[in-house]
Amino acid sequence: LLAWLDVYNHRAHQSEPATWEDRFFDTGEVVAAIALTHSRRLLLALRDRLAILDPQTGEIDPLCRIDLGHADTRLNDGKCDAQVRFWVGSISKNPGEAALYRYDPDGSLHVMETGLTISNGLGWSPDGRTFYLTDSPKRKIYAYRFDPESGSIDERRVLVDLADEPVEPDGLTIDGAGHLWSALWNGWSLVCFDADGTELE
Repeated sequence: LLAWLDVYNHRAHQSEPATWEDRFFDTGEVVAAIALTHSRRLLLALRDRLAILDPQTGEIDPLCRIDLGHADTRLNDGKCDAQVRFWVGSISKNPGEAALYRYDPDGSLHVMETGLTISNGLGWSPDGRTFYLTDSPKRKIYAYRFDPESGSIDERRVLVDLADEPVEPDGLTIDGAGHLWSALWNGWSLVCFDADGTELE
């Protein structure tokens, strides 16, 4: 099954690619990110909280609420690391007031980065030693040293700088070769970078 979201229509979808059969669940509020759990339930990032959706019943159970600091700030893109910690950022109308959070399997929540505006596409290198994070309005993709055991990040550096371009890097994924694929907001395209930040295609 393919799990995907319709953010502003407040819907979490499950689709069967072979038959195009689709069903959706109304989350009742903005739903910004999704991850599959070991129990086949879906972890959702809603406006200011994390929750679990049971596709068998349609019930949504809360996990934790995140204090985002401002009423006009909400959660945005999120993804699980290889150690099943869930990383999710926020989006703010005010520059520098968004952040990145890490939710651990033990239920603890950690603030991992601050000073962002739209925390967006994130991912990890194939060796699990580098973490990537996009801040869309700044038009930058950052790379951090990542410790898989502790889940810590440090030594941030700018990997890709599109400040002179009329586009914003948005969603991101990493392929098996360690290349970064970024979806360009207002660019109607994908761009591929190598691990050094050089544009490939």
